[in-house]
Amino acid sequence: EEESATAGGRRIPLIPVIIVGVILLLLVLLLVFLLLRRRKKKKALLEAELAAAAEMPELPPRDINQEILDIQNDRGMELKQNVRDFAEQNPEISAQLIKSWLNGGGQDGE
Repeated sequence: EEESATAGGRRIPLIPVIIVGVILLLLVLLLVFLLLRRRKKKKALLEAELAAAAEMPELPPRDINQEILDIQNDRGMELKQNVRDFAEQNPEISAQLIKSWLNGGGQDGE
């Protein structure tokens, strides 16, 4: 006769309960293993990033600010050149635009 547990007055076979318990235990162990592996990968990645950052020479803040100013100046020069090119290619449109600005930007251009 097979051993069984009682639940609510009904008999539940013991072997399937044990099998379900073992499967659940294996799933929990697998989950824990995957979480630990993920943490280990993140830690290794962080350490690699820190090592790479330590190897890179740091620029003084003054040099970084100078680089930013140089980039902004380059963009400004490029914009000025684009405006000059547009004005040379479309002198009538440029004149109307300047006239509109001088008149206070009225919609009808008067």
